[in-house]
Amino acid sequence: MLLPFVVSSVGVICGVFIALINCYLIFMFRSQKHHRTHDMTQFYYRFHLDIVIGIATCLYLGHVLTFYSFPEFFESTRLLVLWFGLLTSNLQMARMMFQLFISCDRVVAAFFPIEYRIYHSRVPVWLFFLFSLASGLFQDFVFFYCCDFVIYVPKNCLALGCVMNVCFKTFWSTYQTVILSTIVVLSCAFCIRLFLWSKSASSLTQANRLAILDAVTTFLFQFIPPFCVSLWPDFELFQFSYAGPFNLVGKLFGNTIESVLMWRLLRRKHVDQKVMTTTLAVKGFSHVTHSSEHNR
Repeated sequence: MLLPFVVSSVGVICGVFIALINCYLIFMFRSQKHHRTHDMTQFYYRFHLDIVIGIATCLYLGHVLTFYSFPEFFESTRLLVLWFGLLTSNLQMARMMFQLFISCDRVVAAFFPIEYRIYHSRVPVWLFFLFSLASGLFQDFVFFYCCDFVIYVPKNCLALGCVMNVCFKTFWSTYQTVILSTIVVLSCAFCIRLFLWSKSASSLTQANRLAILDAVTTFLFQFIPPFCVSLWPDFELFQFSYAGPFNLVGKLFGNTIESVLMWRLLRRKHVDQKVMTTTLAVKGFSHVTHSSEHNR
């Protein structure tokens, strides 16, 4: 049972990093005016969602770790695997839906730039954010009412996957596959159009850079692992009872890498602008000095 302990520990560390880095990203967004564009607003909303996801996964996986340190406490609070697991799953589903909205937004911006500039400011981002949160809660309705789930957590169950019945597993896997496949297709179309259209990588906007980063991490850490599970469902490493919440931790690991790279992109942009401002100021000062000496 060492593998679930390692997987859960990695998940807790990733959750802490995600929450802290996204707090700093929000601080950067609010304190630096050049980040506050309409294109970046959607990422600003997602920074908040990622903070909540980081905290929720720390609670969920932290409780899983008590199975090894305090087995009696875990046994008495075994139902928390269900409630913390559902909370985390709801937030991940909401993030996935909001990610789909960001992908659609970038595709429209790439293929219809004129219409996008005219109408995009009239579309409130918060409306899509609320819809994404509602879509995350919708799975609870399916879980308890459509699939007639009976509240019960099997002994030694360390992940939400071993709590799900067949009905909800089918819904969950189908829903996830459809959303992620759509995101991957839209992201591919966006990247192809962008690289054919842009003269150089330096001409890409912040939102486009973040969207490309988002597409890569989504494909590597959210699309490929469930795809592998669907191909080899009986493989021992893909069993929740053997490996713990590996699917969730894989997403968290991808989110951590994405958050770090986003921080580096936004910070580098800020540093480049400071260097440019300093250079212009020095040139202006040199020009004034040279002019005054010439007049003498």
